[in-house]
Amino acid sequence: MFKLYKILFISFIFILIGCDRGYLVRVTAQDVLDAAALEKGKRAVLINVWATWRGPCIAEFPFIYDLGEKYHQDLKVIFVSADWLEQEKDVINYLKKMNFKGEAYIKDQPDEEFINSLYGDWTGTLPFTIVFGKLSGSIVDFWENSHHEQRFIEAVKKAINS
Repeated sequence: MFKLYKILFISFIFILIGCDRGYLVRVTAQDVLDAAALEKGKRAVLINVWATWRGPCIAEFPFIYDLGEKYHQDLKVIFVSADWLEQEKDVINYLKKMNFKGEAYIKDQPDEEFINSLYGDWTGTLPFTIVFGKLSGSIVDFWENSHHEQRFIEAVKKAINS
């Protein structure tokens, strides 16, 4: 429960200080799931786990970010970096380069524990995307590796309507 309050507090700080680009919050898988659960009944949620060292993650990041902007009233996009904590500066630099605004997270949990806690069927391959329905809050789609933009669009539209 403390972690949930931490996420809410940090979200509030983002609003107060104008969402300082490049700011990362260290999270566990449960923190991420709690943040997604807060949106149930309000917005669909797309969680994207990515890393600065993985080409397919970098390739799809701008599109996912733009998708979040396009559907911002009905969709919350949560980006979680799977980079090592020692690479936080690399993640921050990438986010600044992308002119990223909003909440950004970096996992602060051992890989296997994070993977299994976020979604049991995830093998750990990056990028990983999981989409939750707006009204139901349940998983409507998930996939590993990069996919065409159409896959994202279809999943988001389905999530907004479920």
